[in-house]
Amino acid sequence: MTKIRNSETPDTDLLFGRLKKKVKPIFDIAKKNLKEKKRAIELEDVIGFGGFAVVAKGHIDLSWYGKNLEDYPCAVKIPYPGRMYGEDPDTNEANRKRFINEYSSTRQVFTNLEKLGTGLEKHIIRAYDYGEFDAEYREKDIDMEGIWKIKNIAKMFNKRLISWRYMVSEYVEGKELSQYRSKISIKDLVRVGEIVCQVLEITHDQDFLHRDIKPTNILIPNNKIGDLKLGDFGLAKRLDIATPFYSSILGSVGFAAPEQMDPKSLYPVDNRTDIYGLAATIYFMATGHYVYDENDAKLLIGKENRQISRAVPLNEYINEPNLEELSEVLDTALSPYREKRYANVSEFKAALNKVYKKL
Repeated sequence: MTKIRNSETPDTDLLFGRLKKKVKPIFDIAKKNLKEKKRAIELEDVIGFGGFAVVAKGHIDLSWYGKNLEDYPCAVKIPYPGRMYGEDPDTNEANRKRFINEYSSTRQVFTNLEKLGTGLEKHIIRAYDYGEFDAEYREKDIDMEGIWKIKNIAKMFNKRLISWRYMVSEYVEGKELSQYRSKISIKDLVRVGEIVCQVLEITHDQDFLHRDIKPTNILIPNNKIGDLKLGDFGLAKRLDIATPFYSSILGSVGFAAPEQMDPKSLYPVDNRTDIYGLAATIYFMATGHYVYDENDAKLLIGKENRQISRAVPLNEYINEPNLEELSEVLDTALSPYREKRYANVSEFKAALNKVYKKL
């Protein structure tokens, strides 16, 4: 979770201000009820929102959790009620599970990294708390032009009370990697890849896949590449489970590996899925182009063959010297056939490091 306003782009700030008015009623309901329920959180302001949730800056009393920090800045993610209690029961259940998973996976990954004593936990956005509260609402308050409105609410509840969810995490003053498009050097971009690989090495060793590596899930605090943080473990998956896990349509078009996009695929999602996502992120940031688009993605549904074409070489988009080796590295990592990618993140990291030293 990150502060997304950017004073260097007044047009973006203007748009943010207009949209913020539409989500403010949801923020006000959450702020009021968290205070009434005497939670250890006080909301301050809306700092971000998307298709799933409002994100607010707040302060948390960490003394409730055994820490001597009574007024600590935090980010609070509040899903739109319509995402949890919409018309489709299956979608509602999937959204609730994903939100809980984001909290539990983030906590577990952070703890695993912290125990190793390598300092890599600093590259994970820390989750502090997850909770629920019942809040009364007026339907007009959450009618976001029909997008997030709860339908037929009277049939679902005797009273206009629903369970609101929230997750409290570390507050990061910075920007998403996506905001550095055309503003970051190729060398720094390769460095981003190396750091994310370091984190993924450990998470994969401990049987966690991220499954949603993309520019908006990598945060750069205060313009410091070396302090980057990987966020949004909502799609994270544990592999050490008794029943085999096969792919489903989970992930983001343009960054999700082909085997993620086909729910009927016989190819299990594994560590090479995250390799693809990270390589697609580097490719997009370098070229401004996706490896594949929505039309390509449609070709994958119900298909066992890989109809997504290979990535266009970097030098066809970028007029810079010494890109041949990086282009080859990305070509391997972005193979539509997972067996032709790097076998693990360590191999991918070593290849990126070799390129980095030559740039």
